[in-house]
Amino acid sequence: NKATQKIFFREAYDPTEMMAELNKTLLSTIELKKILSLTSNIVEKHLNVEFCACMMPSSIDQRMHIVGRTSIALNKEDESKVVLFLQNFHKDRLDVGQLPDIENGIKRILNNAEVAVVNRLAINKLGTVRTVAYMLVGVKKSGKRSPAQDYQLLDAVASVVVMAIQNALHYEEVQQFNITLQQKVEEATHKLRATNEKLKRMDETKDEFISMASHQLRTPLTSVKGYVSMVLDGDVGPINPQQRELLNQSFSSSQRMANLISDLLNLSRINTG
Repeated sequence: NKATQKIFFREAYDPTEMMAELNKTLLSTIELKKILSLTSNIVEKHLNVEFCACMMPSSIDQRMHIVGRTSIALNKEDESKVVLFLQNFHKDRLDVGQLPDIENGIKRILNNAEVAVVNRLAINKLGTVRTVAYMLVGVKKSGKRSPAQDYQLLDAVASVVVMAIQNALHYEEVQQFNITLQQKVEEATHKLRATNEKLKRMDETKDEFISMASHQLRTPLTSVKGYVSMVLDGDVGPINPQQRELLNQSFSSSQRMANLISDLLNLSRINTG
């Protein structure tokens, strides 16, 4: 059986085995391109088709990029015609052999590229259908037409792959959200640092002002205290009791102000280390 299958491409295959391998493979990755590439390889191997590839829109340009087998015979002009046709084709599966004669140009292009079936891989999000990619399946290596079992299996494959694609897109959204959040945090941190530096400069300016003002206040206050002390000591003549009381109050107030200025100077020295 192994020898004849290699030579004659026997049509028999085990759908259960294929789906098990597909599920196991899809669980190993959450990268969109890798999901499509691995799916293409599994379909090509089990269905014994000439090729299987996925066409997906590029996020950089407006062209469709081939993921998987890249040797599909489609030039840019034919590719544009096929993409335009598929975008207006709203069914999930296209059997090239069943295309009506009115689509003879598209049918000829796909036949020349040996494309037998096209499955649309689309996700439904909040009632909006978004096509993520198209899975292009080539003709059988035996040259025979694909049986109904192949179509049913491809529909099942598309359903499984769409679920994996949704998980991949959700993961990408989370990753993008994390990146955006990190950028926002970095921007906020940068603003906070700038504001903190500004506050530090303002605080330094405040300390400099307090230190300067304290020095400027202490000089005349020392003179006031000295002259009041000289008057109280009788250096300029005798004073009556009422004058002495007033001068004592002035001297005490001057002393309190001198102590306050000393505290301000000490605080300024502490802030500067």
